[in-house]
Amino acid sequence: MPQCYRDFIWFTCLQPALMQLRQQPRWALSMLILLTMTLSAVLCVAALLYHIWFKPLPYPQPNTIFQLEHQRQGTAAELHDNGWPYPATAALLTGQHLSQERALQTAPLLAFYYGEEVPLTSTNAEKIKTAYLSGDWQAMLGVEFVHGQGDHFMVAPKEQPEGAVISFALWQEVFGGTSDILQQHININGIIHPIRGVVSQNYQPPELFKAGWQPQLWLPWRYNNSEYKGYWQSPDPNIRVLINSDATQNALTHLQSAMNETASRHAPPQLADWQTQLTMQTLTQALRGDHPIILIVFACTLALLLLASLNLAQLFLLQLLQSRHQLAVRSAVGAKYSTIRTTLLCQLILLIVPAMILSLWLTTLVLKLSAAWLSQFIYQSEHLALTYPVMLLACVLGSAILGLFMLLSRSHCQPANLLNSLKRSGKGQAQQLSQATIRRFVASQVLLVSITLLACSQLVWDSLKQLTHPLGFDASQVYELEFSVATLDWQGWSAYAPMAKAFKQTLLQEPGVLSVSFARSPLKDDFQFKITAPWQDASYLPFHRNVDQDYFEVLDQHLVAGRTFTLEDIEDENPVVIINQTFARQLGGEVIGKTVNINGANALRIIAVIDDLQLPGKPISPPRFYLPNYGSATYMLVKVTPGLTLSKAQLNTLLQQQHPQFVLTQWRALEEEIAHAHQYRRITSLLLMFINALILIITAYGVYSLQSYAAYLQQGVVKVHLMLGAKRRQVLAARLYAFLQPALLSVLLAGIVLAFAWPWLNTLMAFSPDLTLVAISFCSVVTALVAISLVTARQYVPVKRLV
Repeated sequence: MPQCYRDFIWFTCLQPALMQLRQQPRWALSMLILLTMTLSAVLCVAALLYHIWFKPLPYPQPNTIFQLEHQRQGTAAELHDNGWPYPATAALLTGQHLSQERALQTAPLLAFYYGEEVPLTSTNAEKIKTAYLSGDWQAMLGVEFVHGQGDHFMVAPKEQPEGAVISFALWQEVFGGTSDILQQHININGIIHPIRGVVSQNYQPPELFKAGWQPQLWLPWRYNNSEYKGYWQSPDPNIRVLINSDATQNALTHLQSAMNETASRHAPPQLADWQTQLTMQTLTQALRGDHPIILIVFACTLALLLLASLNLAQLFLLQLLQSRHQLAVRSAVGAKYSTIRTTLLCQLILLIVPAMILSLWLTTLVLKLSAAWLSQFIYQSEHLALTYPVMLLACVLGSAILGLFMLLSRSHCQPANLLNSLKRSGKGQAQQLSQATIRRFVASQVLLVSITLLACSQLVWDSLKQLTHPLGFDASQVYELEFSVATLDWQGWSAYAPMAKAFKQTLLQEPGVLSVSFARSPLKDDFQFKITAPWQDASYLPFHRNVDQDYFEVLDQHLVAGRTFTLEDIEDENPVVIINQTFARQLGGEVIGKTVNINGANALRIIAVIDDLQLPGKPISPPRFYLPNYGSATYMLVKVTPGLTLSKAQLNTLLQQQHPQFVLTQWRALEEEIAHAHQYRRITSLLLMFINALILIITAYGVYSLQSYAAYLQQGVVKVHLMLGAKRRQVLAARLYAFLQPALLSVLLAGIVLAFAWPWLNTLMAFSPDLTLVAISFCSVVTALVAISLVTARQYVPVKRLV
């Protein structure tokens, strides 16, 4: 580069800009921090939104892949369920029910059954996330293998041979990355599966079951151990079905007709009036889900960006007005307009470019640290990273801020304006921000922060109420225990029930074990049955739980009326039932002693009404009923004394003593499951509070700066009023009124906006919006404004009246 250009860059551009920044370090630091914080927040949310909504899926032709959903509707409108019954899925996969014409028109299907299995030959009792599948997995999802292949999944389900495909991570962790992996075997449920393939490390399994749940083992569909085989009454929650079709409507019509035909032939009589309806959603929609809270966070981030832009603009204008005299002197001694503008441009670049670099680094750090937290809510969050579109957005935002600043400085750097300013500066008439401009800045910032604070305070308060709302049972020191009978040679539960009962007695003999109940976690609503009330001639579809006589004691669930199950009810298989308060209200209130029918056949007498459960994510309790499970199951709730620890290895040993095929599959504290269920709400609440804290800090700083500047401009007028005899209290009140008038009008406008948005806000909340909280929010904003105005006004109002 020629010397003349280097001299121009250094002496004309960089050196004056650096000198100006050194002269005003506090202003430069404030601008740098504000720019970095704002850009970091915007880029983090932008990266999350891009990952959820716009990032292409890593599958071939994802636009032609759909998730097929099964719904059933009864004659009564309120009777419906969602999910695939296992027999319906099996019939769909075999295709035997289809005529030849329909079979030719059927689009390619891919079915998954998700479960967690423990290899019998492994010394490690940890479960492996497993997917049992049927269909052309490789073609539809573009699976690549580093060893072997998975063609055996394409065989008809009843003819599928043994064979397992494992993930790259499982190959490394369990098999040590051995090169002879295709010579190895794995024993699942008593079936020895040869390893037929290892998928590529780059393969990303679709998280169809739930976010963050990625299979590590793939087995043929026919070897799954579903509890719903042959059971039409309730859908199996572990089944997902994909279809690959361009003519979606035609495929849907043919499949729906086939499903109704199959159900009419094979479903039990009580489901004769139910009609099947199949729907589709794209694989993108199925995987990415619905995250309304992300939209709220995005709106808050936009408000943060607008507020930061206003504060950056006012900081820049104030600094520009303060350095106007220096610029005028440079113009008077011969500096060109372009030279002055170039110096300002370099000064801004020296601020914006480091802020962009810092914000990109902070964004990368935040995304890396938050990936684990978001894994259970966001699809494939481990791949959440800084992408080229996000970096391009950072460049666009930086350029936009730079352009805004240069636009604001355009009129202030004109030679004529600078010369006029130089002439007037010695007369106390130097150009300043007008009072009208200051009021507009204050009003706009207060309006944005008031709307954001009023809306987000309601959402955060609603989340906190859900986090602290009583669940209706005591989960302290209660553990979930589940085991499986690792065999497909099922001998019937009657062959295993005595051993399960003996295992319960063995547990009760362990020191510190207080009580044990054969029951599932109270957080799960998986089973529904059709119940008919003869005295109402109406049908209902409440959730169902199988429990024993110890269940309500273990969970300390409140009994409203009647009695709980007794040992006689369990042993004699008495036809009794317990219902919750919601179901009791639907049945008319006074229900104890009355009889209801399950599935139109079994008559059960209601013996008690139990308190409702307020489960996480279900603030409105659905109807539930409890049936005796006759004292045995493969799942238990265990209540222990505080401080007692039972290891998985110890429990597995106790199980093996009862039967060699009993394998422990879960041992987890119920409180951990509750915390896991609340984690999404907890994280979003913290995120909203963090963004709102940034908004409040930025707004308070901006309003304080403007109010201080306005008070500084008015100090001459204040002194004149005091000299003419005005009291200090009157002057202070006048200044407060002048400061607060635009701000309070903005708060009032924010309240009007909130009133119109109230119905929409109510749809995002589990509880009704709190008017008391609205009043508290209003008072907090007004109090903060009064405090800021009082502090700034007192700075420039003399302590004593001037004489």
